[in-house]
Amino acid sequence: MASRRKRQLLASGLPGAVNAKTGAPHGYIPVVPNTFRDLLPEPTWDVHLRAVIGTWCEADIIDACVYNCFLQGCIEVYIVDNNSDDETCCIAEQAGAVISEVYKTDYYDDGLRLEKMNAVMHAVTRECGFPIWWLSLDADEFP
Repeated sequence: MASRRKRQLLASGLPGAVNAKTGAPHGYIPVVPNTFRDLLPEPTWDVHLRAVIGTWCEADIIDACVYNCFLQGCIEVYIVDNNSDDETCCIAEQAGAVISEVYKTDYYDDGLRLEKMNAVMHAVTRECGFPIWWLSLDADEFP
């Protein structure tokens, strides 16, 4: 049986509250790949927001990160992956992201990751020919 404090949290919806049946945080909505993009409103401003995400073995969080980018108003999400040996790229594509580059290093090189992410932003901005705002993220960052 749940303690009195836990029952109060469950009923309140406050931070720390969890669903009694699933154990998920209060308000958590599971991501269903390729369905949420159609539910989002079209942007009404002249500047377009896009995101580029650096990933490495992020299969457990990438769908939520991509989903969050779309919720923030991004019209496209690009992935720059460091040769993940899990399903990161597949899950990201199912969530609606574009895999821009997959590269391999022998060790973690943050400078190289940022260089590759900047190259994606530069190429897409030049190709579009109009102002773009960018979110530059690691997969566990949620603006």
